[in-house]
Amino acid sequence: MVAGNLERDRTRAVGGGGLQALGDTRLATWGLTAALPASLREFQADAVYYGHCELMPRDHLEPMVDVQVARDASMAAAMVEALEWAPDGVVLIAGRGHVRDDVGVPVFLKRLRPDARIATVAATEGATDSGPFDWRRGFPAVDRPDACEQLRKHFKKKNG
Repeated sequence: MVAGNLERDRTRAVGGGGLQALGDTRLATWGLTAALPASLREFQADAVYYGHCELMPRDHLEPMVDVQVARDASMAAAMVEALEWAPDGVVLIAGRGHVRDDVGVPVFLKRLRPDARIATVAATEGATDSGPFDWRRGFPAVDRPDACEQLRKHFKKKNG
């Protein structure tokens, strides 16, 4: 088992200084030197916006998009590195957004290893996710408190 997520100090650096905060070597080894498709950045911005219950101004999302992109690239690089000692293949266990073929880790995996065979599986709760996955597995929805209501209370306390 290998940790592939972006370390906390790098997360903060990217959030404050963009992808360039990773440095030239990491940008190259993580597949981040080529321009990202606009659709990828747009999807990530929407995911952050709706994931924060539409409470954040859209013009404040770019640093968070950069963090998500860096996280996906970091996981892809960890998978490629793991192939050195696990040549039969590796498995990534991550959330649905990270395993999407069009905007997640597979985008960077294809940049780093164009010959890689990639299969994606989405575990969904309730309704089936229509994202680009090879397989989907649905599970019963879990009753939980409204996360947006909790976030609204948090922002209200924070902003007075």
